[in-house]
Amino acid sequence: MKLTLTNTAETPVPILSEDEGGWAEALEPHTPFDLDRAGTDVVIIGEKPGMLDSIEQGLKVMGAMVKALLTVWRGSQVDPQTAVNPMVVVTIENNGYTPVRVILGDPTNDPHVDPGDSLDATAKGYIELRELGG
Repeated sequence: MKLTLTNTAETPVPILSEDEGGWAEALEPHTPFDLDRAGTDVVIIGEKPGMLDSIEQGLKVMGAMVKALLTVWRGSQVDPQTAVNPMVVVTIENNGYTPVRVILGDPTNDPHVDPGDSLDATAKGYIELRELGG
């Protein structure tokens, strides 16, 4: 997967994958993040329901780091109504050779980003990215 991701919100948001042995980072606000991982096909931005339990069972160290990132992210939300499922706001630029499916918080809303295109994505809770055709 080869993307440039820009968190257009005001607080860092976690980005992670179980691919390539598992990894996690923070998308800092308004700072382009170049994701260039040939062995990664699925990426989660934010907090997908059930994700933290799965990570903590399989990858204890990464789970602790993601838990800390999610706690900071949730705590930074000003509106108490969105604190449980804060908004994820990210610009996704596809720099790769295959389309990327973008799941905006649920599998019923999933636009694609073709190679060379970009998408301003907003979702409650999480955005899941899936490289297609790999």
